[in-house]
Amino acid sequence: MMLPPLIAFVGYSNSGKTTFIESILPVFISKGLRVGTLKHAGHRFEPDMPGKDSWRHRRAGASVTVTASDSVIAMTRETESEPRPQDVLHLFKGVDLVIVEGYKHESVPKIFVSGREATSLDPAAFDGNVIAVVSDAPLKAGLPVFSTSDAVGVAEFVVNPFEFVSAGIRSLSNPALFPDDICRFPAPFGLFSPIIFACR
Repeated sequence: MMLPPLIAFVGYSNSGKTTFIESILPVFISKGLRVGTLKHAGHRFEPDMPGKDSWRHRRAGASVTVTASDSVIAMTRETESEPRPQDVLHLFKGVDLVIVEGYKHESVPKIFVSGREATSLDPAAFDGNVIAVVSDAPLKAGLPVFSTSDAVGVAEFVVNPFEFVSAGIRSLSNPALFPDDICRFPAPFGLFSPIIFACR
């Protein structure tokens, strides 16, 4: 199965990450992309309401619980350690792009959301994986900077490198957006760089 590319929106608390993701999701969708989201919880959280059936199943020892209706499926799985974003990409079957909120310390491509607070950014502070910045401040970042109202611009920056050539084949000018287990081959004639194939 080919894993979808991912892009993480990172920043400090109350920097506007969630609000910006809310604004950019419809833009991606308007481009015909099926988009999934992954939210990093910095501490243990309880997805079930205490007393509900699925909560009782977990309390009784179930390591995985699935609740299904005619329109929604929700799964809860107990883990022994915190997964990396790449570890859960297999859950996003049929998705073209995964938007991640958080995971600022993981080695994944990131867009830093600073809102109005930061006036400078050292990309090395975010392990060199920041590829753009969203800020309403006069930010000196040495990277592309977009305003918080420019969701369309950010979406173009992320999506334009994609060329869905055929099923299972994509081109991407920034291969960092793809997980490590994707094979990369140079594109012919330099039209797209590089062509991406799923490792089999």
